[in-house]
Amino acid sequence: MKYRLIAFDFDGTLVDSFPAFLYCLNQAAEKHGFKKISDEDLKICRSISAIQLMRRLGIPIWKVPAITRDMRKAVLHQTDRIQPFEGITELVQNLHGRGVSLAIVSSNTHECAKAVLGNQCLGLFEHRLFGASLLGKRYKLKELLRNSKTPSRLALYVGDELRDADAARSLGMDFCAVSWGYTLPEAFRNQYRLMPATTLRELRAICLGEAAVKLRAPVVAPALPSS
Repeated sequence: MKYRLIAFDFDGTLVDSFPAFLYCLNQAAEKHGFKKISDEDLKICRSISAIQLMRRLGIPIWKVPAITRDMRKAVLHQTDRIQPFEGITELVQNLHGRGVSLAIVSSNTHECAKAVLGNQCLGLFEHRLFGASLLGKRYKLKELLRNSKTPSRLALYVGDELRDADAARSLGMDFCAVSWGYTLPEAFRNQYRLMPATTLRELRAICLGEAAVKLRAPVVAPALPSS
């Protein structure tokens, strides 16, 4: 399939922000009184959903907005530790040059994306939607489809978290996971029968419709909780 619109997550998909995220999350744990992620817990935490992670760390839902605000501010002081994954800038330039409409849909801030990607790269994204809530990717993607007048069947979302897959599939969008982000590849394989892209060359082929999104078998998207 040739996509009319390709949307990318930011953290863990375009840029390597996991060390900064982990540092800021553990800082927030000290302030808000929830459990830090230890080295021993890391693999488990990278294999479960956002809701499951909250339960594991002891984060009540009512604290999420305040924790999110604090972490967004903290990450802005860590941008020198965040870099685009090698080859990502060239991939974005190539897709843009091929006439593909590009978007970013992220929980992070425009300020962080600008600091890390720079104005030139960020300007290649026609649509930029930031500040999605923990379970708000679906609503940002829905807004993107509406504003861009793109049928969901002609749109692809590229991300690195289980919640990204949930959001895209709830709207009938194709989803491509990447193997280099926050969620471990085996979590996508086990929970979605989805085989993540392992190289930028492979991701480019999927984005251009030269290769299909890799599924082990058809999967029905799980229902999202209402909010």
